[in-house]
Amino acid sequence: MILCIGETIEQRQNSETFNILEHQLKYDLKELDSANLRNIVIAYEPVWAIGTGISATTEQIEEAHQWIKRYLYTNYREIANDLLILYGGSMNDKNALEIFKIEDVNGGLIGGASLKSEVFLNMIESSEKVLNN
Repeated sequence: MILCIGETIEQRQNSETFNILEHQLKYDLKELDSANLRNIVIAYEPVWAIGTGISATTEQIEEAHQWIKRYLYTNYREIANDLLILYGGSMNDKNALEIFKIEDVNGGLIGGASLKSEVFLNMIESSEKVLNN
């Protein structure tokens, strides 16, 4: 199961990103036991970047993924290392390599770019470059 979390542009501009992410994680994970939690993949997908062609900066992505990782360690320490955190928000072959290089990004949740075979293959090659280094 993929759990998508993220903020609107207004929430980001009002410095509410982490409050929003915390609320979403608390609400969505509260009823799950550790066996079900192990089957979750979390995708940070800022609402303002979905299908807009505007991706978060690498700094914004890194900051959000680090915060999510810390939240998981604090609240779900026994399984935190097993959970994957993807980035999804207008990811494409132009920005994939830099996004895949971010330490706490475990992959991408690819939308429209996956419909264009050449673009998608370029993204796969970018992920392979990061994995092989």
